[in-house]
Amino acid sequence: MRIAVAGATGNTGSHVVSQALGRGYEVRALARRPEAITARDERLTVVPGNVLEPATLGPLVEGVDAVISAVGIGTQRTPTKVYSQGTKNLLEAMEQAGIQPIITISSGTLAQGTQASWGQRLILFPLLHRLYGASYTDMRCMEEILAGSSADWTVIRPPGLVDKPAAGTYRALRLSGGE
Repeated sequence: MRIAVAGATGNTGSHVVSQALGRGYEVRALARRPEAITARDERLTVVPGNVLEPATLGPLVEGVDAVISAVGIGTQRTPTKVYSQGTKNLLEAMEQAGIQPIITISSGTLAQGTQASWGQRLILFPLLHRLYGASYTDMRCMEEILAGSSADWTVIRPPGLVDKPAAGTYRALRLSGGE
């Protein structure tokens, strides 16, 4: 399998690249700073580019089987369009190349209703949204762009990400209807 990884130099993206290579996949890794990718493997191709620069995305997606977007801004508080505009640009490049599907990483703080505990809904999420609201606003916009697209898409909403090796078991909840 050949996958493209946008955001390959970040904490999450670098783990995605390592795990994909560990599973024997061919990986194209998009990087604004190619030198930041330290992994070396004959199945790894580093593609210089930026999700906010559509002209750089064709070489990333051409001939791959799937795209994973791990783009992000970390804990910055400044407004961003990297999630929404970056995803829109990836979807357009994928459509031009005839590629499906796309997997994006969002945030568990966007969970609603019974997906989150009362403590999360009443205390934790409002606090996080107060601190990092610009990021969450753009993530929600990204999810709306995906929902309105014709793409085969999956959004992953982890409750939190740490820069450590995978451990334990994970559970997944499949949602429908825009949840």
